[in-house]
Amino acid sequence: MLLSGCARQKMLSPDRYARFYAKKALLSEYYINQRDSLEIHVAALYESEKVTPEQIRRFLEAMEKNPEGWVGVQECIVKEMARLNPRNSRPAKPAAKAETPVKGRPAPPAAKPQTH
Repeated sequence: MLLSGCARQKMLSPDRYARFYAKKALLSEYYINQRDSLEIHVAALYESEKVTPEQIRRFLEAMEKNPEGWVGVQECIVKEMARLNPRNSRPAKPAAKAETPVKGRPAPPAAKPQTH
């Protein structure tokens, strides 16, 4: 049996929406000044996640009717963003305490960035 393109698509779960949203957000950040590249990668994201713009629209409409549900969705998005980009989710290291130079002595040299 063939299903038509108009067949009702399954509603997205909050986890699935969060995964899509987080990946799209990272793509948008990475390709911020490259609109054509962003469009290509977002189209590929829809395909790889097996999500349609219609499913996203319906999910957002359902959330408008249930605003308190956004709390759980936002938690899922934060977790997914941390999973995809753990470097940005780590707490920042405290800044090193600056040494005050002693009068008449040169200031200590600045730390050189490490190269890998």
